[in-house]
Amino acid sequence: MHLPDEVANYQARALDYISQMPDYPSQKFAGQGIVLCGGGETYFTCAWVCIQMLRKLGCTLPIEFWYLGSAEMNQEMIRLIEPLGVKCIDALEVWKEYPVKNLIGWELKAYAILHSQFEEVLYLDTDNVPVRDPAFLFESEGYQKTGSVFWPDRYLGRGHGLNWTKQEVWDICQVPFRNEPEFETGQIVLNKRRCWYPLLLTMHYNEHSDFYYAYFYGDKDTFRIAWHKLGVAFTLLPFANRSLHNDAVILQHDFEGEVLFQHRNGDKWSLSRNPMQIAGFKFEFDCLQLLQELRLRWPGMRRKLPDDFHAIEKKVYQELVDQKTFLSSPSNEDWVELSYEGFVVEPNKNIDKKWTVIRNGLDQVVLKFQFNTRYATSGFLWPKEHGAWKGMWMDMARTPIEIRPKLNAVDPVQLAFHQKLQEELINNFSPYPEGKYEGRGIIIVGGGNTYFPCAWVCINVLRKIHQCQLPIELWYLGKEEMPGVWEEKLSGLDVQCIDLYEVIGETQVKGYVAKPLSIIHSQFEEVLFIDADNVPIKDPAFLFEYEAYQELGAYFWPDYGRLASYQPIWSVCNVPYQNEPAFETGQMVINKRKSWEALQLTDFYNQHSDFYYQYLLGDKDTFHLAWRRLGQKYIMNSFDMSPINKTMRQFDYQGDLLFQHRNLDKWNLHGGNLKIQGFQFEEECISYLNELRE
Repeated sequence: MHLPDEVANYQARALDYISQMPDYPSQKFAGQGIVLCGGGETYFTCAWVCIQMLRKLGCTLPIEFWYLGSAEMNQEMIRLIEPLGVKCIDALEVWKEYPVKNLIGWELKAYAILHSQFEEVLYLDTDNVPVRDPAFLFESEGYQKTGSVFWPDRYLGRGHGLNWTKQEVWDICQVPFRNEPEFETGQIVLNKRRCWYPLLLTMHYNEHSDFYYAYFYGDKDTFRIAWHKLGVAFTLLPFANRSLHNDAVILQHDFEGEVLFQHRNGDKWSLSRNPMQIAGFKFEFDCLQLLQELRLRWPGMRRKLPDDFHAIEKKVYQELVDQKTFLSSPSNEDWVELSYEGFVVEPNKNIDKKWTVIRNGLDQVVLKFQFNTRYATSGFLWPKEHGAWKGMWMDMARTPIEIRPKLNAVDPVQLAFHQKLQEELINNFSPYPEGKYEGRGIIIVGGGNTYFPCAWVCINVLRKIHQCQLPIELWYLGKEEMPGVWEEKLSGLDVQCIDLYEVIGETQVKGYVAKPLSIIHSQFEEVLFIDADNVPIKDPAFLFEYEAYQELGAYFWPDYGRLASYQPIWSVCNVPYQNEPAFETGQMVINKRKSWEALQLTDFYNQHSDFYYQYLLGDKDTFHLAWRRLGQKYIMNSFDMSPINKTMRQFDYQGDLLFQHRNLDKWNLHGGNLKIQGFQFEEECISYLNELRE
């Protein structure tokens, strides 16, 4: 799975780390306590049941609950469990003082044990339910003898089950092979003073999970190999575990062979579905009552993405959304699409997967894939050069995953030709035609069966609901896009219909180029451009009075995505990389006098769409690149776009909703439009559409 040189590098790192491990900080830790790791809706729900059961069973040990940042816990959740004698600890805050390379999931177990305030730790997975107070384990002979107690997993050695830890681990970690059970670390008891060095080495293995997890199944046998590597003895429970309901629950024992822990790893407690009724699971009724209590007290944790992303998560999310299509095989035949809604689209594969990005510590982001199934196998990918991502599925085989951007190669001959044309244009811009344009108005491009119904709805909303008095121009491409009956319907709405072909000739117009051309040739000096499938929430005329717009002459709104630094379009247009959102040009406010040259360059990019659209999706970033290429200042709305079902919602400069860009479910004459919760004036829009059908 890794090349020999890479393996040798990690072996050398481990030996170097072992030679420099710090001594135990004798004054730092004290006492005994329980550590749990979790967060997010799934694991917080499990933790609620586990902690409540511990207290019901009479356990009085202090408890620490570790989580990874605001993505996993909020104040409401903390307030729910703190009264149970629980201290909630954000590992990302601890990371600021004790940084590690990777901290995204399983790594948190070793990290939390290492940095817990307790000297003696009973670690429990949140989906583990004890059947009696486990505090007595600290007094057990097995624990007192070695300072650490572990439990066996279902693989007990050669010929006894399926091994999750790969055989190569022994050679890679330079530890002599032992035919013995794997560890099941849903419960661990250890004394940090006595086990400090193997615990540090365990953390080292987990810190470098992007390498070691190709051989370990998560954290569990990193403990076993670290203890063996340093020759430190441990106590392993002598009783094989048992399972309930086809491994939905792993039963672990005490030193007398009595069941002590019920690790519900295959059917976790859930707010949204009823867990299985499992014969032999003790205190099941009590657990179900606790689950119902939580449902009544807590609605669950639903991150609103991308709004709730941290800044560095949002940047990477936007770049992935903008790129959208990635190659997923060396042959370039297989590909995936990452939708802005968080779905992974793969051709000819009927497998439901989701994707997201998560912070890795504070300064890196990891891409996470997840099967949308009960067992929800995850895959983690780390960023590589040129926009590629590489990692593995956290399944039994640790199947490798690698994706890389699907980018069109840049033809050097074509590049030189178009860069020459661009520079010639820049050196010979036409001057602004004084006296030709005047006033303010709205421009919509919307003819034909697809866009006219949208434009009709938009115009009716502007005129009839918002009483907007701005003059409106409706541009279209050729007579066939504007039948006389439609033009008659518009006659009472004070709309001027303009055929772009008659203005500049049919041969000069193709595709998205209608947008910049309509702006340039409009009678207005100041333009509010609105896409036909955009529905304003209030009269947008006030945007012309925005002081920042009046100063700079151009006001744009952010899209879902952003162009990444590896995108060739930056060098194609001779524009230095800008770390900023892409443009969403469903609405723009432009003063042509102040933006005349930038509009000409935008038009140039669109006129040469056969070249530039190889590296862009339509017109939207041609505005972005033109303004940047000329150093022309503009205002970018400071409030992020907020999506609802198939609709992009944009705000005004005060943070109030202003536009509803229904780009993925356009109004149509044949019916079947979605009912979108949260879409304002939807009933009125449908009534206007019905008028058009008559």
